[in-house]
Amino acid sequence: MSPGWPDRKQPSSPAALNHLRAPIVVAVAVEPGQTVHAGDALVTLEAMKMETTVRAERDGVVAEVLARIGDALETG
Repeated sequence: MSPGWPDRKQPSSPAALNHLRAPIVVAVAVEPGQTVHAGDALVTLEAMKMETTVRAERDGVVAEVLARIGDALETG
């Protein structure tokens, strides 16, 4: 470690590293009962200053929305 840099513990496992990059919900584009088509945006996540939109894989009806804006999601 270089002099002057704070002494920080390093993650000891991939699981610990993933925890540092937990995605945050920044937008929810659907609500229960809504009809969606393949490719429609469902939710937008942000991790490490990059946004990713999760899209519907196929046509269907949203049964339940468990995520809310500001939620940190678990990886895995």
